[in-house]
Amino acid sequence: MLNGLAYGPQITPTSRTANMARSSFAKSRAEEIFTQALKADKKFVANKEKATQVKLDKMSKLKALRLAKEASDCA
Repeated sequence: MLNGLAYGPQITPTSRTANMARSSFAKSRAEEIFTQALKADKKFVANKEKATQVKLDKMSKLKALRLAKEASDCA
């Protein structure tokens, strides 16, 4: 018997309940962090898609201006 432990740590109903409460809290905290990460990821993707669309619109406008200039130069 070492340090008063015959066969490992004694698990009492109160310590088991306390461990379950800590585990439940840790799980809910992890789920909350995960949900926040998902929201941040969705926001990032939306911003990236918006920036891509702005870039495509700008390129389209510049192409139209270039083609119009080329057409007027040829005429």
